[in-house]
Amino acid sequence: MKLHIRAQMPLGGSVHELNEKVQILENFLVGFKEIKRFESRVEWWGANLTVEFKDEYRDTSFPYVLESKVIGKVISIGGRIEHLWRERAGFQQFAEPAIPVEPDRDCRVQL
Repeated sequence: MKLHIRAQMPLGGSVHELNEKVQILENFLVGFKEIKRFESRVEWWGANLTVEFKDEYRDTSFPYVLESKVIGKVISIGGRIEHLWRERAGFQQFAEPAIPVEPDRDCRVQL
């Protein structure tokens, strides 16, 4: 299972500020022994982070626990998660938005 995070700065934020916040999130992720590896990429439009779990933790509750902790961390550092989803054996499961939206509308979550 992999956890994918697409993040952006709130309106008016710079790519440099986003990079600083991604570094904070990377330092946060390093503290979890259950993570096999993670990769992050910061570009002008936003950032992508992919977290891969060790085999023995992939099918446990840990990926879901980490998802919640990542959302909390992003809130605490003043960032914005545009999309958050889990990928498992070829299937993708998107986090449900807190407020139902029409299928054609964007599901961005401002944190």
